[in-house]
Amino acid sequence: MRTTFFRLLYLSLIIAAVTAPLKAQKFLQLNYQGILSAGDERIAQNPFNLNVKVLNQSGDRVLWKETFSLTTDSQGWFGFEINDFDRFFNPESNVSLLSVKMELAPSVSSTWKEGLSVAYSITRLFENDSVFFKISRMDESELTFLEYQDALFYRDMYPFIYLQGGFMLSLDETPDQLNSLRMSIEGDSAAAGEKVKSRGLKGGFAVGGYR
Repeated sequence: MRTTFFRLLYLSLIIAAVTAPLKAQKFLQLNYQGILSAGDERIAQNPFNLNVKVLNQSGDRVLWKETFSLTTDSQGWFGFEINDFDRFFNPESNVSLLSVKMELAPSVSSTWKEGLSVAYSITRLFENDSVFFKISRMDESELTFLEYQDALFYRDMYPFIYLQGGFMLSLDETPDQLNSLRMSIEGDSAAAGEKVKSRGLKGGFAVGGYR
């Protein structure tokens, strides 16, 4: 099981934050970036509502929820972030699991009328003074992992109908990190391929899943 988890290189920063004053602490941000499309056509400039929930391991308690009113850009992109995401993990457990559920609902003025609901599990493991993270679909297929500029990228290799996307875990989000995350999600850019190759892609492709 240990090989399915990946080390967070900036663990030392998190440990330092624990002993720092509260106002000086640094916490992990979770960022999601996705593309809406129908076949080969991007669903661009389309308004929709996004309901996001973070649930505990058993799924019987909502730890955080938010409704976003979003509009895809000219390429079909949208995104959201959750600050201080690691506060939701159980501090008393070496292995802690959360679920992130997303419901995409077209608005009245949207030309996209279908809607979509997806969910992922995010697992944190403490082992030998190191911390590891894994993100999986609910069918247990793992997202592909890579490291880039002190951030962790997780790309879903098997797009849902209408949706392709991925996550980033980071301490301090930068525009370059977000741009690189999007490039890795698209996967059809030569520049993105070079970045992935140069940083060392780790882990395997997800198995099963939906096409």
